[in-house]
Amino acid sequence: MPASSQRFDAWIEIEGRRLEEYNVEASDDGSRVVCWTPCEAGKEFRIGVTIPTEQVQETNHSIYALLDGKAVSLRGGIVARDPFAALPRNKSFFGHYVKNRTAVQAFQFGNLELTDDELYLGVTTKRFGEITVVVASVQDFTLAAGPWTSTMFPEDYRVHERTKKGLTHCVRLGDEEPVGGPAPRLWNMIRPKVACTFVFKYRHIDVLIADGIAARQDKKESVSATTLATPRVSTSSGTGGDGLGKSSGKRKADEVEVGDGETIEGEIASLEAKLAALKERRALKLVKRESDNTLFAEGSVKGKGIAYDPVSLEAGMHQVVCTARLSAALLRTARLYTARLRTAPSVPAAQGYAHPLTCLPYTASPISAILDGPSAHQAHQAHNATQNNGKG
Repeated sequence: MPASSQRFDAWIEIEGRRLEEYNVEASDDGSRVVCWTPCEAGKEFRIGVTIPTEQVQETNHSIYALLDGKAVSLRGGIVARDPFAALPRNKSFFGHYVKNRTAVQAFQFGNLELTDDELYLGVTTKRFGEITVVVASVQDFTLAAGPWTSTMFPEDYRVHERTKKGLTHCVRLGDEEPVGGPAPRLWNMIRPKVACTFVFKYRHIDVLIADGIAARQDKKESVSATTLATPRVSTSSGTGGDGLGKSSGKRKADEVEVGDGETIEGEIASLEAKLAALKERRALKLVKRESDNTLFAEGSVKGKGIAYDPVSLEAGMHQVVCTARLSAALLRTARLYTARLRTAPSVPAAQGYAHPLTCLPYTASPISAILDGPSAHQAHQAHNATQNNGKG
């Protein structure tokens, strides 16, 4: 849709993606914008609307929609004035509300039923193939007095086979689904004034190609637009009049609740997916950086074919160090023991003589032979023999 001075915008989206728009035409004052868009039977769709920041700051707005010429009951179609607004207001509407707005029926594209019944011949009241979105500026709102009654949506999808004029699809409603929470308050509009109207003429992509509206390569993206369903700046000048202006919305103007904080689920899902992808890329970079700076990776020497457990290696190295320290301590103690032994006086004992350090009887052992040498070891043996002979 072309941009305008007020920059309202509206679009149709399927599965979180904005549908392509063809042959966009705007009125001279920009208050009415018409375009063609593809559709596909069985697909649910949403209506999106953007109210630009400057319009939110200036006045109240209400949004409502007509599907195939039939009004639908929208929830959350009010955008209250906010003089301090810093961002535009985005609205997304996905269904027709019923049962005092405690249940909703999703919007979906369906197939028209052809008939040869003459009663349908020449009937012009139905406007199959059109989705109209209206944005109105509102001076003020007052609380509605009576109980809310749902807008009737006649589900008659038959058209005479001689007057269908290329029409094959229509808008249907899905099954009723309950809506949680209390029923919203209802409001009446004071001095509403149409700011802009958007008309989407939907057809199957094959029809658009056959009529020269869409290019053949667009068939691959018949219901998946090349851009995500985020607002595209465009709208009307809103000079008044009864023309419908380009705007989005699945909300009604007569009786609506105060605008809730709806967001576009498609945009949220897209941003979450991008965030997850960025986190994954960052994690991969961190893993790569750590692997480049680490000698051992996953139990093997980097660049070698030797595999082992790093935890077991660390424990083994600790054991070797402890053993070496113990051996050194034993060696120092043995040498000190031998040195004192050489200078110690001869003291009688039951089995040899008592060592001055330990007060234990000395007995030749292999370690003394190693530390003192062969001659010292022989001297100890002779000394012990002399002591034993004296006792005898």
